[in-house]
Amino acid sequence: MKNSQVKNNESLSSWYNYSGPEDDIIISSRIKLVRNLADFPFVVKASKLDKERICSIICDAFNQKEEFNFIKKSDISDFGKKLLFDKNIIPLDPKFDFSGLILSSSENLYALVNNKEHLKMTAFAPGFQAEYLMQEIYKLDEYLQSKIQFAASYEFGYLTSQLKDCGSGMKISLRVFIPAILMLDGLVDLIRHLKEKHFTFKAVFDNSRRNCLFDLCPESSFDGSELDQLAEIQSLATYILKRERKFRSKLADNNSTIVLDLVKKMYVMGMNALLLDYSEVVEIISAIKLGLQLKIISGIEESDLNSLYYTTKEGHLIYLIDNFSFSYEEDVKKSLSMQIQRLRAVVVQQIMGKIIFK
Repeated sequence: MKNSQVKNNESLSSWYNYSGPEDDIIISSRIKLVRNLADFPFVVKASKLDKERICSIICDAFNQKEEFNFIKKSDISDFGKKLLFDKNIIPLDPKFDFSGLILSSSENLYALVNNKEHLKMTAFAPGFQAEYLMQEIYKLDEYLQSKIQFAASYEFGYLTSQLKDCGSGMKISLRVFIPAILMLDGLVDLIRHLKEKHFTFKAVFDNSRRNCLFDLCPESSFDGSELDQLAEIQSLATYILKRERKFRSKLADNNSTIVLDLVKKMYVMGMNALLLDYSEVVEIISAIKLGLQLKIISGIEESDLNSLYYTTKEGHLIYLIDNFSFSYEEDVKKSLSMQIQRLRAVVVQQIMGKIIFK
């Protein structure tokens, strides 16, 4: 493992640019695995020396794998933190503390050291790939267990500072896109069903019926084994896929004019806007995805649209501004905020230009 830095000229994570199974509805899969070292206090009670020793032990274990880079927190610039935030790796919270970040060369797996737990590993994949992610992260866990003794007991499983994370220490989550369920008022029943299965279903964005993105996650990793959780989320994913496609068919049959109007309005906005904020882009993406799924349009792929959720975020656009030359209108040159909005519109138009209306 090599020491590295997150600076203004570095790009992080491109897994979201690829297609995945069922990615018309399941945008991405994520798995989290937490572990604590035996014979050390939890992070909240650990001394500075404890944290240094924990970090050293974890880094030594990863050091034998060339595909991982270690980044000290002190080496991460403010802009680097913004990039990490845009990739759903850390929050933009000054109280969020950790010793360092371990990032894979494939840039879909990372590990935080000394956050709430000694080690929190997270991996992403496009589409519905929960089983694949579980296999990958447990290969890494098996390797680490040959190097590190983790805190565990027969009664509680792997020990964590958060009771809900004890047991397997694993949580699988999915980001899903359900516009038809939302537009035909099926959300309440869906949430009720998921709650009965002890899963949370939280909106990614607020205050818009067109955003349509939700995160599905188990309430706890304490009950059942890793295979039980995998089987449960596979079952719920199948339920959501069938339900959204059923509602999608109803939407196409009974609300074709409303849907076509929405798609065309958002298409016109995406093609002609000179400045776009991120919330506007999210609405455009969601409408165009629905149009693609209902075969109103063609010429683009689901992955083209799914990647826009990430490539139009502020951190990615600032990276482009810092590393490439663009020509702006005179008034836009005076403001970084306007440059970001202008470039965001250009990125969206590159995708919108591929669209063919049927």
